[in-house]
Amino acid sequence: MSCESQASEAYSHEVSSAGFWPGNAAFPQTAFYSYAYPEPAGFRDRPVTPGVRFDKALGEFILLYDTVRSAAEPEALLLEFLSTTYAAAAETGGWDRAALECPIGASASGLAVVAYHHSYGSQVSLRGLRTAEIGASPPPLP
Repeated sequence: MSCESQASEAYSHEVSSAGFWPGNAAFPQTAFYSYAYPEPAGFRDRPVTPGVRFDKALGEFILLYDTVRSAAEPEALLLEFLSTTYAAAAETGGWDRAALECPIGASASGLAVVAYHHSYGSQVSLRGLRTAEIGASPPPLP
């Protein structure tokens, strides 16, 4: 599957995407990001994790890496960021959360993980992947 077809598949439905940004000349800060596509009305105005901001130029919620690194409980802060920004996308997008979600650490039957790969960041694209638990190592990129 080509990168173009992966991106087309990833964006054929609503998506909440989050990841790590190492920084570059355009945005020189290391950060975690989260966005929704297409962006539902009200998404950027939803309250999320304290210390997170919505960057209008990027169209994403941003949590600086230094904020996570210096937090008393960095893993808890990052999980809260991922959870609250996903909830913002799901709630403003009117998603059927009961049909889409499973408990943290569990695997949903037939869960499809679909994302894309760009030169500025890497995400894995797999259809029908089932993992034993969240945090399991992804397979190597082809």
